[in-house]
Amino acid sequence: MTNSSRIKRMQAICIVAVFTLIAVPTVTAANMSFSTDHCAVDMNYDVAVNPQQVTFSDEGKTLYQISADTLRINGESIALTDEQRHTLEQYQDAITAQVPKVVTFIGDVSQFASTAVTESLQPLLSDNANRQLDKLVEQVNSKIKKLANQQNNEYYLSAKSEQIEQVFGPEFEQQLQSIIESSVGTILMNLGQQMFNNENQSLEQSMDDFSNMMDNYGEQLSAKMEQHSQQFEQQAEQMCQQLKQLEKMGQQVQQQIPQLQPFGNVISTQ
Repeated sequence: MTNSSRIKRMQAICIVAVFTLIAVPTVTAANMSFSTDHCAVDMNYDVAVNPQQVTFSDEGKTLYQISADTLRINGESIALTDEQRHTLEQYQDAITAQVPKVVTFIGDVSQFASTAVTESLQPLLSDNANRQLDKLVEQVNSKIKKLANQQNNEYYLSAKSEQIEQVFGPEFEQQLQSIIESSVGTILMNLGQQMFNNENQSLEQSMDDFSNMMDNYGEQLSAKMEQHSQQFEQQAEQMCQQLKQLEKMGQQVQQQIPQLQPFGNVISTQ
């Protein structure tokens, strides 16, 4: 094999390595919501829950609040019958139980995605690229916390929570690709170090070993991602069914309390 052929082969191996690594976020991005192939969920209002009350708001403006047997719409208390109070209490209990589950689920998935990307790439990237990667992950986590978060005993879920999928979308992948491509030189150095550490191996054998290492790395990573993806998908499917029940309860509340009808459904499922 000529030197020119060896160089081209080394470049090809590096390209394969880069695209193996770029595939990491693609697996995670598919599971960043509580919607599935059989169930789609839309949050029409921001929801904040704590043990005392549930608050529904839109673009920062509080629309109505449920607290024990009290309903406030635009800050004004609404007179309720005993039957209406009972229905409202049941609805509050259901939302207070469900919203934390959704927020926790989103946090778990996003944390897994961030950790998987970081842990899988750090050993192969340059120091500068790793600093860029840490900064990118921090930006992603910050965006997600604006959409779904927990502070002490209060949970918040934004009406824009479906945008969480976009956080790991094309823009993220482009930024990650740029970071990885900047470390092609580091990957080549790893190959050179491997050759140096084993003087008895030929250049061709060293490149074969490096190529096989990257193949095995990609397969192990894919298997790990697939296992967790299936778990998250099962959780999402279960959660979707629970949210469908919550949607029905909301409709019943509106039927019994006409003052809430102008606001429409808090949750819409398909």
